[in-house]
Amino acid sequence: MFGSVFGSNWRSDFARELSRNSNDEPWQILQQRFERSAICIIPRREDSQKNIRHLYIPSSSKGRLMRTPLLALTLAALLSACTIPYETPEARANIERDLKLNADEIVTITETNWCLSAYGDLQVCKPKQGLGVLTKSKLVLALYKGGMYQQAEVINAGDVQCAHLRSGRAAADIFYLFSDRWFAMLAPITPGGALALDKKAQFLNVLVPVGTESFTAEQGSFIRETDRKNYSAVAVPGTQAYVGTSQSIRESFNPCTQGKNRSAAP
Repeated sequence: MFGSVFGSNWRSDFARELSRNSNDEPWQILQQRFERSAICIIPRREDSQKNIRHLYIPSSSKGRLMRTPLLALTLAALLSACTIPYETPEARANIERDLKLNADEIVTITETNWCLSAYGDLQVCKPKQGLGVLTKSKLVLALYKGGMYQQAEVINAGDVQCAHLRSGRAAADIFYLFSDRWFAMLAPITPGGALALDKKAQFLNVLVPVGTESFTAEQGSFIRETDRKNYSAVAVPGTQAYVGTSQSIRESFNPCTQGKNRSAAP
């Protein structure tokens, strides 16, 4: 699957690009290759959900062979839209029924693409495309399958320790939420695939209210290098020789300071 998206030599190509651009985030390097990989399919009721395989890059740490997943976070992939009914009274009633929500607790509903991951070695994120149903205390992320709305994830406002807002609350950017066990990347979008700024503001009002710790890309990150390495062999054009390259493995971590100065945070 990924060979057709990235090309047969994506491992060596990526290693070469990453070694040349060590200051770039992984999703910046992979954007051109990954931007068309988010595909929206609304299956019929009888269709079964297909498993999505993750993309791995061979790596080695202290002489041991490892398999380290790489996180691919791309704005283009996140801003791909599906056509999911949610605006008509009938669709709204079905959402409330299928997700077991009361009409008076729902703040807003919009198409939403997301990734949710545990902390650790960076891994591929294939954005899930569905609905974000925002209530007064949580965000219910739902998929639409076989004419029914299925709860996929729930983000409770009380679980959010801090947020990474990239360029700020009002910017047309995706944003990230962090709990003690996971982080989530969220993109509320319009039916046309643009970031829905009004919906983003509503999401933040509930999940990251004033007083909740937040920071921008200039103020900090949630990705750091480890002392482990990815090792790759890159073919030398015009010869049968290969050149070995290495790159530090990156990992995600909880960036929330919990009252500490950001410079002292992990």
